[in-house]
Amino acid sequence: MTTDSSTPPGSGLPDGFEWGPRWQHGSDEQKLELEGKTVAMLLKTVSGGWFARLECHWPISEPLVVRPCSSFEAGKAGCEAWARRHADRLRREIAQKKREKPLSDGLADDEL
Repeated sequence: MTTDSSTPPGSGLPDGFEWGPRWQHGSDEQKLELEGKTVAMLLKTVSGGWFARLECHWPISEPLVVRPCSSFEAGKAGCEAWARRHADRLRREIAQKKREKPLSDGLADDEL
């Protein structure tokens, strides 16, 4: 398990990570991005609860990684703790995705 030494344990997000709305009209569901790539998101269930989806940058063929959350705040704190624990690996994986992206794939950068 790796950690990002630039962020003290238990406090906020590592450098380069930021929260934003999951989609353009979204007001409550949030995504966690690194270099413009979504790595995690908080989603509302039909019943009003919350769950976190992690490893969102992985290909669709990879396992779906989800975790139930007791509240939005708990889910956000859990995603931030996950990002701190895995920041180095996430940076490497995002950098590799950018290197491997074909120049003529027809996708915008934010669709990786």
